[in-house]
Amino acid sequence: MTGVFLGIDVGTGGVRACALDARGDKLGMESAPLPAPRQDGQAIDQDPELWWDATAAAIGKLGRIVDLGAVECVSVDGTSGTLLLIDATG
Repeated sequence: MTGVFLGIDVGTGGVRACALDARGDKLGMESAPLPAPRQDGQAIDQDPELWWDATAAAIGKLGRIVDLGAVECVSVDGTSGTLLLIDATG
């Protein structure tokens, strides 16, 4: 493989996007903040649309310095609970 590998980390306070080459060298890293989650007693939640918007913002910033057309693989992790991946039909 000779392309670009994109890592996305969705955390409590923000989303980070990092691009690596096949040797593991960092090509660039960008982030976008998330607002604090809502809290009602012991229940804590956050609108998933905010995750999506922050992810798009971080990747968009990364795309200014890295050729995202060369991305071969994407890895996503989340440090705060559940991520739900869906296709274009929802």
